[in-house]
Amino acid sequence: MTWFLARHRRRFLNAGMEDTVRWCAGPDKTVIGNHRTDQYWIRTFAPSAAPVSAGIARLFLETLKLAGGWDYEAVANLINNLRATTAFLPGRDIPSLGHALRRLQDREIVCMTAASKLAQLVFPAAEVHIRQELSWQAILSRQQHPLSGMALQNAQDWYASAQDYVSYHAECRRILAGEMTRADFIEAAEVVTSLLRTVPGPLSDPAIPDAFFQRYLLDKMLFHEGCHIKFGRIANCDESIPVNDQIRPGLYQCLRSYIRLGASEAMA
Repeated sequence: MTWFLARHRRRFLNAGMEDTVRWCAGPDKTVIGNHRTDQYWIRTFAPSAAPVSAGIARLFLETLKLAGGWDYEAVANLINNLRATTAFLPGRDIPSLGHALRRLQDREIVCMTAASKLAQLVFPAAEVHIRQELSWQAILSRQQHPLSGMALQNAQDWYASAQDYVSYHAECRRILAGEMTRADFIEAAEVVTSLLRTVPGPLSDPAIPDAFFQRYLLDKMLFHEGCHIKFGRIANCDESIPVNDQIRPGLYQCLRSYIRLGASEAMA
């Protein structure tokens, strides 16, 4: 990890914790922009749930800020077929899912984010990491890659690397293995796991492994690292709050407040 990321590590980790608990709040809650939580989507995409409609497919893509230009009926059919899959392997099936999604919209956009997010929600027990451009920025920075920010996006092989989910997944696995040897990350993962296990919803099911929360926390932490690398700020996080070496005082109660948010509070 570069000196810059190491210096701000506690802030990135705290921001990742906040985002994890915020987006994994109960299935009947809403979060930033009145979006549905991931627990809502896990419940909606469960094999026993009603078939996904074109309207639900559109709402899902709106949550990812990818709405517009899609054949939503075809996306709904793809999701319903995915829900019927009995043997899902992320490294094999997410690239195929991304290319299938690409054929269902009329814009030149990379669909690996939507594919990996959809896979995480349909198969929460699977080893899925969410492929995002800002997270890729963080991974390259951790590797001390010479390109960052817009220089990376303008690089000749950027589009190809953005579609390479296999390499991305391998890097996330490697980084997570390292993080799980560090006391601060282990403590943070235990905090969000213990909190979210108490929330009524699909994530309270013991069939969902603790590794789901560990991967989720890492993905959010990498996102915030990448956001700071590219834009010089941490999204949705008050950077003026002092950060201590341990879980900062009051953070646990702050996180508890996220899982109690009602729709009107989340929209404020």
